[in-house]
Amino acid sequence: MMDWSRTGSYLHLALWSLLILSLWGGGWLLCAQVFALRSRERLAAGLATGLLLFILFANLLAQIFALTVACWSAALLVLCLGLVSMWRSPTPTRVLLQDLRVWPTLLALAGLFGLFLGINRGLALFDDYSNLPLVSLIATGDVPPHFYLNPQRVLDYHYGLHLLAASLTRIGGFYPWTALDVCKALAISLTTILGVLWYRRFAHPAAAIVGGGLFTLFAGGSRWLLLLLPGGLLAHISSDIELIGSAMQTANTLTSALAGAWRIEGDGPLPFPFAFVSGVSRPLILAMGSNSALPIMTLFLFLLLARRRWSPAQGLIYGLILASLALTSEHLFALVFAGMMLAVAARGVQLRSWRTIRSWIWVLLPGAILAPAMGGVLSQFVQRVASQISGAPVEGGLGLPGIALRWPPAVFSAHFGALALNRPGSLLIALFEMGPLLLLAPLVTMAGLRYLRSGKLLLAGLSGMALVSFCAPLILRFVERERDITRLTGSAMTIWAILGLPYVWLAFRRGGDWTRWAIGFVYLAVIMGGIGLFPAQLTAILKPQHSYYIQEADLWMSRDYWDQLEPDVWVLDPVFPYRPAALFGRTTGPAYQSVYIIEPAFRELLDHLTPDAAARSGYDYLYIERGYWSKMTPEQRQLYQQDCVHLVSERKASGGDFRRLYEVRDCRNTP
Repeated sequence: MMDWSRTGSYLHLALWSLLILSLWGGGWLLCAQVFALRSRERLAAGLATGLLLFILFANLLAQIFALTVACWSAALLVLCLGLVSMWRSPTPTRVLLQDLRVWPTLLALAGLFGLFLGINRGLALFDDYSNLPLVSLIATGDVPPHFYLNPQRVLDYHYGLHLLAASLTRIGGFYPWTALDVCKALAISLTTILGVLWYRRFAHPAAAIVGGGLFTLFAGGSRWLLLLLPGGLLAHISSDIELIGSAMQTANTLTSALAGAWRIEGDGPLPFPFAFVSGVSRPLILAMGSNSALPIMTLFLFLLLARRRWSPAQGLIYGLILASLALTSEHLFALVFAGMMLAVAARGVQLRSWRTIRSWIWVLLPGAILAPAMGGVLSQFVQRVASQISGAPVEGGLGLPGIALRWPPAVFSAHFGALALNRPGSLLIALFEMGPLLLLAPLVTMAGLRYLRSGKLLLAGLSGMALVSFCAPLILRFVERERDITRLTGSAMTIWAILGLPYVWLAFRRGGDWTRWAIGFVYLAVIMGGIGLFPAQLTAILKPQHSYYIQEADLWMSRDYWDQLEPDVWVLDPVFPYRPAALFGRTTGPAYQSVYIIEPAFRELLDHLTPDAAARSGYDYLYIERGYWSKMTPEQRQLYQQDCVHLVSERKASGGDFRRLYEVRDCRNTP
């Protein structure tokens, strides 16, 4: 229990479980009474509904009240909404009794949760340096959060999943890293179940469970198909490809990288084979960073709850769920919201009447009101634009990057950079990076007109905006953090996959033998990348890790001092500047301009770090690990014996490793 929980209290865990049951119960009742979902769908969709409404309400309330009060109030608010809907229903008892028969779904959810919890415990992938400090700071009540490496700047970020993990940290007593592991595992497992339930509407139960489940978990790019190319052709293509990011750390050339392991921080005992990943379209099983699977979970929930017409209650609840997407994936929120608006407008023109579509106002209203004001990337962007227009001072933030034209058109890969479409080799790599999922694009795009004519405006909007989301990165680029533009391409691929698979099943049932063989081969090509990565994930279960920068001694320090140091103090860790935020819930001072750009003054401080220099720079504490201490000269170590330096705590681990927390604020006045 101590490896999981900071407090070691089963009571705290029980309280958080009660919170989850409260929001689950409320979401379940809303799905049963307001949306009248099928009995087999209500419990899983209810949990997703409760989680997303909880994230939305807790975020709003945490800006007024303490986080604990905000979380409990949010959960009870969701439960009250569900109880009110049941009270207004003529047959509430019969509905509840029917839902007790879906225990196999709950067992599947529990099994997937246990599997991915073990996997997440063994991996520390994708920006642990950013995600863990963010969870820790939110858990101390910093909502919307400030930048953990510069508290003077607002962190414009999609922090919905982090807020959920922060509730487990604050109320459940977990460490930030274990809390995030729990929430990521819950998001992935629940997304898989919702995907199966969505496909169950179109396919035989066995096909939906096996085919739909595997597709939801493993579908992604198909870089591995490059291995089937002739060696000479692959070598020729490789000479024209520039590796970037983690690919550059993996090997010097594409050919060498394909034959080796993907070198990334935080992987498990068995490294991931580079040939099975993708820099454009990752499978769901790799949704282990940032917002994890919450955006895809929200998409599936949208599809399950969608209506052609809305009552006010249905529209408002659906609109609140849509608004929550602005906290988990701002670009996907913009796509869905804009797609709905355009589809509603097109439907109005088509019918030459607004009366039949005015119920969509209830859906769009919550997002239009809340997204610009509740925190996150869109909120901060709107507020800064408003400040600039009014001439008021603009607070610095870390939000949307600048946009510039890209020419010639290219598909951007997080591993290979811009793959220009006018070069055959780059074009071939781009096609393999995206994989056969691209074949679903024409199907879904053409279906958009049928969706519009039949009044399925959510589907019509998604199909149209998926095309926009795919085409925009071909000719536009982000001036900063260019890799982030792959989110747009990846979102388009995800929408095409979700909406296209039912048509594939229809073609499989009606087609001849050759058609079925072709569909089977393409299906295997789509999921093979994810399947190739899965064994490396399974081996990680046997070797849990807190994170690549958090060891046993850090664990004990966090247990003793998380949120116990004075508010607003600065803690400096010269090895991992972001570690104090994760361990103590206290920020590093003004150290970085952005996640990747260090402040010159902070670099100078690190190069000549002493307790006196740290104190004069505004730092209150120094956090020193054994490796850094061992590199000091005797004269540098002697400085830590000054009267103004106080050893607050020292924690030693097996093997001689140690951590020391020094208070140095009294050194500010030393000569």
